[in-house]
Amino acid sequence: MTDFDEQVMGFLHQVKKLVPDKDAQRRMTKEGADVLRDRLQQETRHKHYDEKHYIPKKYRGRNIKHLADSIASDDKNINGEADGSSLVGFQGVKESGVNHARIARFINDGTKKMRGDHFVEHTREDNAKEVFSAIAEKYRKDVEP
Repeated sequence: MTDFDEQVMGFLHQVKKLVPDKDAQRRMTKEGADVLRDRLQQETRHKHYDEKHYIPKKYRGRNIKHLADSIASDDKNINGEADGSSLVGFQGVKESGVNHARIARFINDGTKKMRGDHFVEHTREDNAKEVFSAIAEKYRKDVEP
């Protein structure tokens, strides 16, 4: 019976080497988040970018970014903790001068008077393989022996 126990423990030891720690997870998910951020910026520019975008009177004089220029990624979760996950999203008032997340939600989901085009979901779905490939490539470089 000890032979079987030694085999199982040897197997678990081998598997444990392949599980990334939190720092490796952060680097891996950040790589995928950067790919998604770039694709989302391209899609937003393609569908919603206007070089002469109108700035409402109440916002004039402020440094207002366009929606496509306000997409960011971070290697922390929504609470700011480094737990191995990463975020991609639109910046808020402090970073871009206006709440672009709110505007993106209206454009994406639609309103009572405007039909949504779901560009965020489509970008996420269309580029899922590229995001996963970036994460897998980073895993191969950092974790695999």
